Amino acid sequence: MNTALNTEIRKLITEIQNNVYNPNRFVATLNANGGDALLTIENALATRVVQEGFVKLSDAGRLDLSIESVVLFSRFSDLFSDDAKAEATRRLRGSGITNSWVK
Repeated sequence: MNTALNTEIRKLITEIQNNVYNPNRFVATLNANGGDALLTIENALATRVVQEGFVKLSDAGRLDLSIESVVLFSRFSDLFSDDAKAEATRRLRGSGITNSWVK
């Protein structure tokens, strides 16, 4: 378990709660996974189903707070699998994010 990633995700959750919505499902899943953010994010992206939270963040213009952005653009991006990166890219491109932001 990566403690720094877990701490960063908890900070991100707080920012989302304060500015966009309350990500109850994500937090419940994170807690069910023992607080392991890497496992939780990898599992969420493996479903290939866009979560409700992604839509809410997109509607609010805050995809910078999404797990997809964490996977691709954070200092933790090297921790994630190629499959997770590919799915994060697919979702962000599907949301209309320009290719200059999503490689």
